[in-house]
Amino acid sequence: MSQNPRIVCLRDQVRDGESALSLMRLLKSLNPHENVETLFYLRIPRFFPLIRSDSYLSFVDLERTRRQTMQPKTWLLLDLSGEGYAYDPRFATRIDRWAEETGIDPQRMIFLQTNAKFAEDLAHCPTASGRSKRLKFARYHHYAHVLLERAKHYDWPALGHHNIEASLSGRKMALCLNATPKGHRSLLAFLLFEKQLRQHFHLTFRTAANRKIDEEQMRRSVAPFAAHFDLSVDEIFDRLEREKFDESDLDGQQVHDLVYALEDKLYRKTVASVVTESEMAPPNRIRWTEKSLKPLLMGHPMVVFGNQGSLAALENLGFDVLRDVVDPAYDTIIDPFRRFRGAFSSMVSLIGGDRQIFREPSIKARLHANADMFDGRLLSAMEQQTLGDLKHAFDAAP
Repeated sequence: MSQNPRIVCLRDQVRDGESALSLMRLLKSLNPHENVETLFYLRIPRFFPLIRSDSYLSFVDLERTRRQTMQPKTWLLLDLSGEGYAYDPRFATRIDRWAEETGIDPQRMIFLQTNAKFAEDLAHCPTASGRSKRLKFARYHHYAHVLLERAKHYDWPALGHHNIEASLSGRKMALCLNATPKGHRSLLAFLLFEKQLRQHFHLTFRTAANRKIDEEQMRRSVAPFAAHFDLSVDEIFDRLEREKFDESDLDGQQVHDLVYALEDKLYRKTVASVVTESEMAPPNRIRWTEKSLKPLLMGHPMVVFGNQGSLAALENLGFDVLRDVVDPAYDTIIDPFRRFRGAFSSMVSLIGGDRQIFREPSIKARLHANADMFDGRLLSAMEQQTLGDLKHAFDAAP
């Protein structure tokens, strides 16, 4: 009789915090499978070191791994679910190297990712080896999973339901939370000041007062967006340095800690959300993050400055993005700069509209239904999706 797969961590997962522990709990719920006895697990928190060198092999006891992989039912699970990486051709080279050093064929390697486009790009890469193209994929949203666990444990949906029913009196129209100054975030903040829209927002930008970020990297991120709007990078940052941003109770926290926190006081002070996602990229990323989940939890309508198809992906999960109230046309635009302009136009219409529409009974019912998704049903659905992807990979093993 088959036994539950044995999970072997190849590094100290305690260092990776709550999200790694959540995944460990999920993996331990895997059912017995005739093709699986041992599942080696390695969390890789950064993508670029993986594709630039073999340094991650140092986490692996290669001698022990080779002994284990002499057995045909051993698998390697590479967890890069912390970010939505775009495919890089060097990745296929590293997968070949991993296969040589560990003795695990890529058809018994599973790559955990949030970017649904990654597998497609690998499959169509002309320089990738046939062996690397046998790599399997499974969907897992690293940060979203923990947020959903916390929402269920702390009954955060109750906060959302209360917020939906509360008076709109005294609230600013929109909440816009920002941490690291990426290109689309910096440009949006600049335009809010430049176009006299700032008064409508509770606007936070943690790095404006405490710049703990590589300035060269920051400028590279902002430059393409600045150029598209005939602005200079210096013009944008000089303006942002002069202006005043609002405060948050989490200003003293590390940026990494913000992903698990819910700034419910700020949601109660505002009517809607303008979300600046982790990236606003060309169509080589199809993913969303916990940033877009929090407004849905707190009963906010929203505009998302993010990847193409972000709203559609959330709708596929069962959320209502109020397409008939907040113009979603920008979500289908391929070019990120045109998508930015479309989202900006939708945002201007939202903040200039009648806020009382969000207290109409039919609209409130739809917002309540979004908050209800966080009572455990979405968490369960996403867990089953990951387990289903893993089973599909196991089933396909030769």
